Amino acid sequence: REMGVGVAEVVANAGACTKCAALNGELYPTDQAMRVLPRHPNCYCFWIPRPDITSGNIKGYRSLGEITSKLADGLGLETAFRRVCMGPNEIRKIESKSAHHLGYERARIILETSESGFIDTHGDICVVEHVEEGWAIIPFRETKTRGYQARTAYWNSWEQFSPKLEKVVKRYGF
Repeated sequence: REMGVGVAEVVANAGACTKCAALNGELYPTDQAMRVLPRHPNCYCFWIPRPDITSGNIKGYRSLGEITSKLADGLGLETAFRRVCMGPNEIRKIESKSAHHLGYERARIILETSESGFIDTHGDICVVEHVEEGWAIIPFRETKTRGYQARTAYWNSWEQFSPKLEKVVKRYGF
């Protein structure tokens, strides 16, 4: 708050208990975040400021994590903050168990580890990873009040994915 940041993200360390792991990626107004952690004695979780999010309306929003610096550099993204959030409706959608949606946890892992992606003609940045089912795609866009925001996370077969490559302005890693 003293830094002028209104939003904080909870980060649960590897090996966190189930209570803390469930909070990983949750976004809170800074005054509430101070009351969320620590959850219990010997809690090693922490929160990080999110200066890229200026909207106070973050109820239900979660962070998917941070895109790799290699991918950000490869796509020429000139931003100090590379964390991507997702709204509650989008999270419900990818958790719907639809055949083509990745689910929140799988999307988070792919977003944080993938070193390939592209920018399409609409300005969407897409993290891409080859997965067992085909190609995982996580499109997101920079917004004025919520930083990078993902709209969905899904997979396509090569036949469905390859036409998307025709609308690519820049690609990296594949």
